[in-house]
Amino acid sequence: MPDFPLPLPLTAFEEYMLWDDRPNYPMSIFARLKFSGQLDRRATAEALETVVACHPLLRAKIQGTSAGRWAWVPVEDHLPSIQWLDGSVHDRLPSMQPIDLFSEPGLRVWATADSQRSSLVLQVHHAACDGKGVVQILNDFLRSYTHVSAGKQSPIELSPCNPRALQGRGSFGLTVGKYLWMLPAQITGLLGVRKFLMRRPVPLLEPLSAVSNELPAGFPHVKVGKLEADEVRKLSATTAAFQATVNDWLIRDFFVAVDDFRARHQAIAAHEWIRFSIPMNLRRGSDNQIPAANVVSMVFLDRTPRQIADSSGLLRSIHAEMDLIRRRQLGLIFVLSLSILRALPGGLASRVNKGRCEATCVLTNMGRVMADSPLPRYNEKIVAGNLVLDGMDFFAPIRVGTAVSVALVFYAGELQVCMQYDSHHITEAQADDLLATYLRKIRASLDITSRDVQGKSA
Repeated sequence: MPDFPLPLPLTAFEEYMLWDDRPNYPMSIFARLKFSGQLDRRATAEALETVVACHPLLRAKIQGTSAGRWAWVPVEDHLPSIQWLDGSVHDRLPSMQPIDLFSEPGLRVWATADSQRSSLVLQVHHAACDGKGVVQILNDFLRSYTHVSAGKQSPIELSPCNPRALQGRGSFGLTVGKYLWMLPAQITGLLGVRKFLMRRPVPLLEPLSAVSNELPAGFPHVKVGKLEADEVRKLSATTAAFQATVNDWLIRDFFVAVDDFRARHQAIAAHEWIRFSIPMNLRRGSDNQIPAANVVSMVFLDRTPRQIADSSGLLRSIHAEMDLIRRRQLGLIFVLSLSILRALPGGLASRVNKGRCEATCVLTNMGRVMADSPLPRYNEKIVAGNLVLDGMDFFAPIRVGTAVSVALVFYAGELQVCMQYDSHHITEAQADDLLATYLRKIRASLDITSRDVQGKSA
């Protein structure tokens, strides 16, 4: 088993995720692998044990230190037990509860299996790792499961993993000298902080009722939609023709969908700020051996209904803003701000999650998941022993005041649009409406621009 690097103090972002956790709003990531074929119980358990041994933060809990800080410490009985569920629940997530990192590790696992279909579901506390880390865990699981189910006795070589690399996970490769060199470029980000503090984003809809301190029945509440492979190819070709990225395009269409949805469900004002929280992966090439962890930040995009009404101008502005964020590494501003707040009297615990709306929605693009897997494929889908991975669903957490999070998952040429919604704020029918609106706006924007491109060519 790899050495656990002790002591391991929490980074500012991990502490932010810890204090942002609430009994009625668990700061958990949910992921589901969907298979054709029957999961082998023994191979599943052995593969999971192998994976957890490689990722120290999955077998750790949090406790206080003598210096008055918080740190990860190993849990002796660290292996999560798999809860096997009846095969009839393939199409819905199990009912879940918050994870208490002060008494248990941040990973829970469920599985279903019958002769035709299987699924594996993870619940991971966001303080333990980010979305990329969850995908890393699942990638390792598939490789380990393939190895074990084939009856191989030799140890499997998973993706390179150095637990000692966790010690630098909160520095993002920055030294004082590097940050001072970057400081002139960061001025733009500091101006963005001023705007963030001055603007008050609106919630997606006003709450249906007073927000209870209890977890809603049937939590988590999720919806999944899809773009087929031919639509994804069309998306890639169209965005390239407009010199935009796929991510720019999907952010633009989500702004349009949210604005349309809000206009149909409540009165809106032209000056209101709709704000999206956009997670930003901060991994560098030198982070390729880091185990599952949080190497991530967030940026925030604000637009008014008047700005959203100009679809072409909206796309150009999003492309320019996201390009500036990447070039000047402005994703660092949020995590550096957390470090400053943590150093102030009262720390992060006194400043996190005041119960107000800080973002209308979350939109995270997971990219092409499992793209670098060495496992064989059938019709673009990964083959893991006796299983074919049909798809992956991913659900980002929601917080007080943010009614919806949407995760975009590209796999086997298709795009899964995975939504978690807050049942305090919107009904199931409204969640279906918003998801359908988003998919409809994407398809409509592709049809319109494709005709424009063809017209110009003619």
